[in-house]
Order: sequence, then structure tokens, then C-alpha cells
Amino acid sequence: MSEDTTHRSPDGEQQELDFAVTSTGHGSFEARVQPNQGGSDHDPVHFVPQTGRQDADRTQLATMPVGGYAIDGHNVGQNPFDYAGMRGPLDRCVVQSYSDGCTQVWSPTARAARTAAAAGSPRATAANAGTPTFDYVGVVSRGNVADDDNQEEAFPGAGIDELRRHLDGDLRTYKPNVVLLQVDVANDLAKKNGPTAGEEADRLGKLLDQVYIVLPNTTVLVGDPVPSGTPAVREEMYTGTGSYVSRASAVIAAQLHTGHRIRQVPLDFGRDTGQVDTGESADGVPNADGYKTMTNGYAAELTKLWWDGTIVDPDAVEVNPVDMVDDGSGVDGTDPSGGNTSGPPQRVMVVGDSISNGFEGDHTWRYRLWQWARTQNWKAEFVGPLHGTVAPDEPEAPQPPPPYDGEPPSEHPPVTSDGAYARDVSPAFLKSGAEHYAMWGRRLEQDVPTITSVMEDLKAQRKLPDTLLVELGFNDIGWTGAGADLTETMKKFIDNARKVNPGIRLVIANVPQRTTLGSANPHLGERTRAYDAALADKVKEWSTDASPVVLADLDKAMGCDSSATSCDTTYDGLHPDNLGEYRIAHAFASTLHDKFGIGTEPPPNPVDVDERFLATPTDVSFDGTQQGVTLTWDKVFGAHGYQVQWRDTTANPNGEWNWAHPATNRWDMSRQYYGQIFEGHTYELRVRAASGDTVLSDWSDTTRGTAHPTTPGYPRNVKATAGTNGGVLTWDPPTGKYSDGITAYAVYMWDKSAPLGITRSFSVSGTSNITIIPKMPPGEYVVMISAWNTSGEGPIALSDTVTFG
Repeated sequence: MSEDTTHRSPDGEQQELDFAVTSTGHGSFEARVQPNQGGSDHDPVHFVPQTGRQDADRTQLATMPVGGYAIDGHNVGQNPFDYAGMRGPLDRCVVQSYSDGCTQVWSPTARAARTAAAAGSPRATAANAGTPTFDYVGVVSRGNVADDDNQEEAFPGAGIDELRRHLDGDLRTYKPNVVLLQVDVANDLAKKNGPTAGEEADRLGKLLDQVYIVLPNTTVLVGDPVPSGTPAVREEMYTGTGSYVSRASAVIAAQLHTGHRIRQVPLDFGRDTGQVDTGESADGVPNADGYKTMTNGYAAELTKLWWDGTIVDPDAVEVNPVDMVDDGSGVDGTDPSGGNTSGPPQRVMVVGDSISNGFEGDHTWRYRLWQWARTQNWKAEFVGPLHGTVAPDEPEAPQPPPPYDGEPPSEHPPVTSDGAYARDVSPAFLKSGAEHYAMWGRRLEQDVPTITSVMEDLKAQRKLPDTLLVELGFNDIGWTGAGADLTETMKKFIDNARKVNPGIRLVIANVPQRTTLGSANPHLGERTRAYDAALADKVKEWSTDASPVVLADLDKAMGCDSSATSCDTTYDGLHPDNLGEYRIAHAFASTLHDKFGIGTEPPPNPVDVDERFLATPTDVSFDGTQQGVTLTWDKVFGAHGYQVQWRDTTANPNGEWNWAHPATNRWDMSRQYYGQIFEGHTYELRVRAASGDTVLSDWSDTTRGTAHPTTPGYPRNVKATAGTNGGVLTWDPPTGKYSDGITAYAVYMWDKSAPLGITRSFSVSGTSNITIIPKMPPGEYVVMISAWNTSGEGPIALSDTVTFG
């Protein structure tokens, strides 16, 4: 005898099979429960030849419905819903066969058969061959589903965070191979002090992360939300790129691209109240038509995913160890031996530049690699002295350049890495996957002397890495003129890393091509190709049995052309966009998989991903009382910079827009470049957020204002003379209104032959009227000078052309 698996309890025990009827004497068969014809207190089982994935010895869809009102279905008692919403008809539709699109579930004949069978088993209709057996699992039992199969994780009125608290233990207890997730979005958004649409989508992402931390290969179906009965809430749910459905779709797509088994279930509710029970006190509760829509939508996806093999069998559901879940880190709590390379990598450090560091709002390729590691049950801990991305600068009023002290201009101070990641990044990543050693603008030559001390510090913390993922070299090639000779610097880096861990594994990335910089750096592509070719040869030389060195081909992954003006995998010709993040992660992960046996398969390599979302700037404000034209607005999360358009409508009411590109959420019209600002003139301005060259928000509404600058006037009688070792600049102070209280003079050296014009700038005391001009490269220059006070910079005065040489 065998066992009937039509209902599975939390402890895995099965119901007893009492008798069977078979029409053939051999082969493989699937058990199907049939209606009781009377005379027995048990249901007979009919055996049919097994097709495809069938196995009579187990439940094949252990399905956990998760949500609130829409999953529970308490409000509709009519057949076939029976106070259980879609759960009853969904079970029957999938088990009986979806080939007819559930029409048999909705037909009058089917309803009559169900009514007649109510005294016995409501699972009365004959199951068709070639369909999966079905069982609901969960801690709650409500409704009148066939065979008392009422289990669910439905908590009406609960928000997503409360659902997560319930799932914390129940996912591990019931081990579903399918989760049906129908969040009561409308009710959540309608609550007083409830979440915004974006916050609700972020919470959805955290719930999905929670599922995949515990059950990495379970399939999750996320249904479209039931409409709200309130127009304002429906607007927030459906309208624009900031709506819930738009943001949630991006969250689901991100999970899919990491290799998780997840699908968004299209549910045609009509985005109005036609399928909403408006008599319910809660918002967004389906009526009978709504439950029918849910049944049809979920049945279609379940059947398709069952047959294409996406849904694993219940006994193949992977459950991560408890210590990977209890602290929310997704990392096994077992302490690996420091620096041990006898098994798979345990501690990994990413060493890189801005390509690896990322900017505020980026996911980063490091996150995409971490997600892949989770799907492969690779218990790696990512380590390093840094944690975040690069945060944007804070806005500030214009400042004069630093004083001239006779020394060449110094390098910019190092950029900090305390910026935030994308809003939908998993909290577990922030605990276990976000540490790194990658810095914006970093050169390989700078890391040669520091890698030893960084690794020593990590060793002292019992976090010594056994694997380095190294992405460095672009800044050396791009800004110091390195080429094939940069391999010598890389060898020094490797030697210094081996001083701390002689068994260190190294995955060294080549340098991806950047799109053309034209005459500003005409040999960049050539030097990059020379280094990459030399590196490919050298890694074989450097690799040893004790400390293997392998190559990750980032150039191929990114696929940029050094003669092109744009590249689909970057937002600015170099730094990865959403697609580029996946491509870089794929390059490193494929190398780890192929060379070190990590995971069962490399990550997906998508050809297209959703574009980054940027909100439109708000609270845009004009101030004409400082430098004359100052525009401020609220910071947009994830913006790398902004684009401002402006025009002087007093001079020309219908003039063309002029452009500016501020890095922060403040823009002051510059005195150097525009021949502006004019007292009493009215200006129109608008702003949009930008992430590189291609990801742009909508424009803000146009803002208008009148300029009344309170800055000093022009310096007078400006004279410049050139000598052998520099020159001398003299001037008379400005006169007129606001010319008292000058704090500084700014001097700008305008090279008339240089593409970017100003090649040197410095400031001198506000009480001066003479200064030394530093020695300049040979050529013709115009010296520009302006006076500054606490309101900003006054208009520019120019000298005659002076020749240095």
C-alpha cells in the first residue's frame, strides 16, 4: 500500500490510504482522491498513469498563502468561495487541470456537484491526469476549503512588518515550496500614519529577503494589489514611477535577476472599485468578482511554473541553518579559521575604486554578488574597513578658491564611504555583505602600501580575508598615464597581501574600457588594452598552488567601446548602471564558480534590467538677495547630481534655456561664465535630478524670481604683467553699494588655448590691491579677478591679454 498525501501536517505526517482502485496492472501511477459514493467513512483513491513530474508518494504543491483580508476571504460565503476567498477554487482549478482556464470551477454544473457532495468531501470533482497534488500550509486555519484544507498565513489588518514577525518561525516550520503573497496594500496605505507607497514597496522587499534567507529555492508569487475604494489611495498605488506598483515591480524584478524563483502575478482588477467589497470597513478587500480574478491569475502562474520546473518538489526545499537566520545576516555563525584556503572562500574582501565603491542610492555589484552567494548557499562573509557608498556633498554657499601659498595644488582629500545603498537593499546585506575596501578615485599604487596594514587590522579582529576580489587600475591608467607597466604595481600589491596571508586567493579584474574622452585623454583606450593584455599573461605567472591568482574579465562583461560616446552598462561611460552592476557581479561570480567551485551555477547574466528611479525635485525655492540667483531644492535620494535650466526673461521672455550642472541641491549662478547677474531682472529656473548621463527625473515646476544681488562691484584698473618666474597683478578696489566689507579677491588664470579655459585659481586678502601671479606654462592668458563679501562673488573684471613664456 501507499499513502494519500492530500494533506500535510507541520510535522510531515501523512494521512492513511484505505483502499485503491486501479485500471491497469503496471507502471507508475498518481493517487487521486475521488468523491465518496456512500457506504464507507473514507474516500476512495483512483490511480491514473503518471505523467511528467507526478509522484503519488508526496504532496507536490505545499502552498503557503500569506497576507491579510484578501488571502483570508472571510467576507464572501457563496460558492465556490465558502468564506475562504480564492483558496477553495484555486485548489480545485489547479488539481483538476488548468487547461480549461478554471471554467469548470465557475460553471453552474460544477457548483451543483459541490453542493451535492457537501455532506462528504467537497473535493468532489474528478482530478485530471497530469496535474499536481495540492496542500495549503500555515499556522492559521479558517474557511471551508475541501478536506478541511484551510491552512494559511493570513492576518487581516496586519501590515507587512507584522507579517514578517509571523513568518519568522512559520517558514521554517511548514517549509512551503510555494508562497502566495497578496499584501493588503490599499488598507496599509489608507491607515492614519501608514506607510507611503515607496515605504510599502521597501517593506515588501524586506519580506521577500526574509523568505529567501530561510528558504532560498522556494517559489514566491506576488499578486497585484486589490484597488482601494479611495481615489487618492488608488493614485498612490498606480500612478507614476513613484507609485506602489511601479516600485514593487522593481523590487520583484531585482529578486528575479538574482536568480530567485519569483513571479509577479498580473491580476486584472480594473483599478477601480468594481471588484472591491466597499461594504467592508477595511480598504481593498475583494468581492466575489475580485476573488475570481485572483483565482484565475494565481492558477495560471502556479500551473505554468509547476510544469516548467521552476517550483521544486517539497522534499527539495532548501532550509538554511538556523544561525544564518536568527541574526538576520544570512551568514552561518560558525567561525571559519582565519585565512584558511583549504575549502571554499569564507571571508572575502573587495578591493577597488569607485566602480566597486558605488554612489549613494546604488545597489553596487557587490550587492548583486552577495545576492548570488545567498542563492548558492555560499556562506561567505564580506569584510573590509569600509561599509557604505559615497555620499553626495552637502550644499553650501559659493566660496572663493584657497589662497596661493607658492605650492602646487594638492590632491583632493579622500572621499568618505558613509553613503546609503538603494532603498530595497536587504538589511541582511548591511549586516554581513556591505564591508569592503573600495574608495572613489583610488589608484592601485595607493593600495600597494596600505593593503598589508588593512589585512593586519582585519586579522586582529578575526576577520582575515582568504580571498581578495581586486578591481583597480583605471585611475592609474586614466590620470597618471600608466599602461602595460602597471602590472609591476599589481605584483607589488599581491606580494604585500601575501605577507599577511600567504595562502590568499586573488581574483584580479582587468580594466574595462571607458567611452571616449576625446582630446582630453586620447590614448586612454590604447593604454587600457595594453594593460589588460599584459595582465592576462601575468596572472598565470603569479599564481601558485598555495595562493592562486585568476582573472575576471570585466572589460568583456561591460562591453564598452573606447571610441563610442555611450555604453549601455554605464551611466557615464565608466561607472556601472543597474545592468552594469549585474554584469560585473557575473564576471566575478563566474570566475569564483569556474575556478574555485563556488555554487552550483553562475548567476544570471541579464540583457536588460529596470532603470533606476529618481524622484522629481520638490520644494524648489528662488533667492535673489545673495549672489543674485540662488536656487535650492530638497535633496533627491540616489541623485549623482542635478541639471538646472535657467533664462533671463527680462532680456528675452521666450529665450532659450541655459544649462548648469550642480553636484548638490543648491545652485548659485556663477559670475565667471554667464555675463550675468543683472539687478532687477527676472529669471525662470527649473531643475531635475540626474544619475549620470542617462537616468533623469522629470523636471520640477518652473520657479521665477527677481535678482537683487548684495555682492561688491567690479575691481577697477586691473593690470597684469608677466615675468620670467611669474607675474604681478594690480587693481583698485570696487566702489559703490555693497563694496565695503570685502573678504577676499578671487584670481582666475584663463588660458586662451586650453579647452576648459581656467587652469589656475587662488584667492588673496580682501585688503590687498596687488598679488604675485604664479609661474604659468607658456601661452596667452587673461587674468580675471572678482571681489567677495559674505553674500558671495561680485562681477568679474578682466586684464588685457598677457603672454607667459
